[in-house]
Amino acid sequence: MPYTAFAQTVFSSLEVNGRNPISSINEFYNLVQLKNDHHAAIVYQPGTPQELMFGFHSNGSFYWGSRAISSYPMVLSGAGDLKIAKSFEATGTGSVNGNLSIKSNGSTSSELLMYKQNGGYYDVGASNSGFFIFNSSNNQHLMKANENNELAIGTNPVAGSRLAVGGSIIAEAVKVKLQSQWPDYVFDSSYKRLSLKELDEFVRREQHLPEMPVAEDVKENGIDLGEMNSKLLRKVEELTLYLIEQGKKNEEQLRLIGVLQQEVRSLKECINK
Repeated sequence: MPYTAFAQTVFSSLEVNGRNPISSINEFYNLVQLKNDHHAAIVYQPGTPQELMFGFHSNGSFYWGSRAISSYPMVLSGAGDLKIAKSFEATGTGSVNGNLSIKSNGSTSSELLMYKQNGGYYDVGASNSGFFIFNSSNNQHLMKANENNELAIGTNPVAGSRLAVGGSIIAEAVKVKLQSQWPDYVFDSSYKRLSLKELDEFVRREQHLPEMPVAEDVKENGIDLGEMNSKLLRKVEELTLYLIEQGKKNEEQLRLIGVLQQEVRSLKECINK
């Protein structure tokens, strides 16, 4: 037969017995108190897939539950930690005073999705292989970083390189600090360089300057920017020495030409007398 409940002020406890009984239900001045040694809960549609509950545990946790998801899909601990088993959606603004942790479920990477107005999103995540930022609009990774702290933008990390970029770079300044020696040693008197004749023979035979990479090697492996600048400077300094040497020879030839011209004039004067 149906039961009808009427509101009234109760100053004592109501004992409930049966399966998983609650020791007592107390009501006093708008307070409902559920008492049990381990936990207490209020359940809607119990025993069905749509079962909903919220309850309290003796460990200090407050939980919401649904049989369709798991026993405790959302738990608020006594220490103030909130755990959500599936997804979380918030409207408005908020702030986190402390650390925000996103953990993997053990089978997939941990990810933070940030949606744009047009429906696309950016995916910031971490996996066993490293860290990444993904753009759903073009289905490409903006950035990747592996466990060796090797970073890549628009491409995949390259072993042995701290940064790899797939595309062009625009910068107002780039500073390269070389580990090798800067080629001012070219001007040392002990430095040996090829003669112009030897250089001519080498270029005709090899089709490139000495100690410079060949085209095939550059195409396959690229160039080291700092090392290439050092090599180019060395060739400029060698070229400068060749020009200085050639200039001295030209001056000597001009001097000799002047002497010869003076001797020719003297001979002409003797002949004409």
